[in-house]
Amino acid sequence: MFRDITSQVKLENSNKVQTKRLVQDAEAAAQMQRAFFYVPEFPHPRVRVCTSYLPASSMGGDMLGFSRQPDGRLAFYIADVSGHGFSAAMITLLLYGALRGIQISAASELLALALKTFSSIGLDEQNYVSMFAALLNPESGSLQWASAGFNAIPLLVANNRLLRLYKPSLPLCTWKEKISYENQTISIQEGSRLFLYTDGLLDRRSSRLTETSLEEAVQNAEGRTLIKQLEQEVLAARNDDVSMLLLSFGS
Repeated sequence: MFRDITSQVKLENSNKVQTKRLVQDAEAAAQMQRAFFYVPEFPHPRVRVCTSYLPASSMGGDMLGFSRQPDGRLAFYIADVSGHGFSAAMITLLLYGALRGIQISAASELLALALKTFSSIGLDEQNYVSMFAALLNPESGSLQWASAGFNAIPLLVANNRLLRLYKPSLPLCTWKEKISYENQTISIQEGSRLFLYTDGLLDRRSSRLTETSLEEAVQNAEGRTLIKQLEQEVLAARNDDVSMLLLSFGS
């Protein structure tokens, strides 16, 4: 009997140590996520960027990214991994590692590399990543974008008009042997704003916002004011990760 109790105590202590290590590893990974997904507020004198990253738990399956190109253009992307928690977070970190400092000539190239990286992981068809990439020339205002199944439709406010940047496409997935993505190019003027977000922002289990109220907010508020206003609509006990990136263009 004494030996049985001693063995049980040792097992319980061992489990406690392992649990503590797992918690510490998860906390470290969460800190890495927040550090990696940093986007500078002023990547160019004519460009201001405001972001928000609100995972549903300590770690999330959303990601934000930025890369300065040799020709002076600025690359931005936002992505949403299917699922939540640790496994989804690990995929974001793998993608971040592949895309860090990437040099591209077109927005679709960023998605192509992300797809190649995702496909190499060897996940089943239930796993996928929706993603949106944009390449901005801050001198000319030329904005090139491409979408990989990104259904949280990016909103562009230009000349007092609201434009929805949507192109039907497949996400990063293994559903087909060959997948390609198309570039779309538009010219934006001084005072234009591009708002990117993940679908958790419109999930009724995670936010009080509707499509209409979101579009109204994007049209009527700017910069950090808009981000803070939208953050107030996100529920504390939410079911989905929420990420936002607001790009304001103009001197």
